[in-house]
Amino acid sequence: MKIKRFLVLLFIIILNNSCFRTYENGEEEENYSHNSDVILEVVDDEHSGRMKEDLQVFDIDTKTYELNCLLPEDLYEYFKIQPKTFEYTGDLPRDWKEKFYNIFLNNKKDERFLNSIINELNRINSSMSDDEFVEVVVAYVQGAFEYDWNSYYNINEKIKYPYETIFLKKGVCADKSVLLAKMLFLLDYEVVLFAFEKANHMAVGIKVPRGYGNFGTNYAFIESTDYARIGQIPDNYAGGIKIKEAPEIINMNPKGRKTFKKIKKIKKEDKIILEKYGREYFFASAKKKNILKNMTMIQTRLDSFKFEHKLLNCNGNGALSKEKYSKCKKLTNEINRLVVIYNKQVKKYNKK
Repeated sequence: MKIKRFLVLLFIIILNNSCFRTYENGEEEENYSHNSDVILEVVDDEHSGRMKEDLQVFDIDTKTYELNCLLPEDLYEYFKIQPKTFEYTGDLPRDWKEKFYNIFLNNKKDERFLNSIINELNRINSSMSDDEFVEVVVAYVQGAFEYDWNSYYNINEKIKYPYETIFLKKGVCADKSVLLAKMLFLLDYEVVLFAFEKANHMAVGIKVPRGYGNFGTNYAFIESTDYARIGQIPDNYAGGIKIKEAPEIINMNPKGRKTFKKIKKIKKEDKIILEKYGREYFFASAKKKNILKNMTMIQTRLDSFKFEHKLLNCNGNGALSKEKYSKCKKLTNEINRLVVIYNKQVKKYNKK
């Protein structure tokens, strides 16, 4: 999923005899709080064979986390040869898609390993509520595994089992959605798969209270391929895909029992975020979220200085008193300095 380029239009005010300068030490430029990586570790003691070491990096809101994993190669070899096609006799069953995807979701061979990841992720904050932990698991799947462009362009590529996606550290929308659905099911949440046939896309739906779902359903949309807040639908997806259709709902069998009730709070938060930082914030990485927050802070200061500049009539006709000229000059220099810093932040944000 590509993030829309963030464009801004800035002004520069320069008075006669005023000095335009850049800010040397970058205090404003880096004036958001710095977050050190939090390092976690997953070790599987069930498998004694060869292990693949893997460092998984992902963002939760404005912080970045690292998860060190030892991945059993024999478990990957096991899933490589498991069934990846749906076989039937007679007429094609109506619920064939449900039965097909449940092949990947119901294999219990990966559950010990997935639960070890879940337990380690829970160490981020052991006092989290169940719903808050859902957001952690969602962010982990969104960020730790890259989009598999080779599979995207290979029409013969088959869907991966959850452990295969983890081992290979990449997957297409169906792969990452199956992984996320499996992990949320292990947390006992009721989840479904959202299949968009025309767009060739798949996402996860999590059960929410009536009136808080997407597409007229009781399930909130969760994008799995890139960062996105629960319930927020990206404008476009990998490959420039846009969704213009209602999804087909593919049920999991058996179902989890929990409902994601925090969606009510998230919807309220989203209104505040939209007004303060813009829609881009919903789909931004930790780095870009911090840049957006910094830009907002700088813009607030700019607005304050602009207002004072206008009150003093610094751009008005006629001579200014020595005292007023001095104030206007300081204000203009400060405005120009902040504009330069703001432009640097915009350049950072738009950098891929």
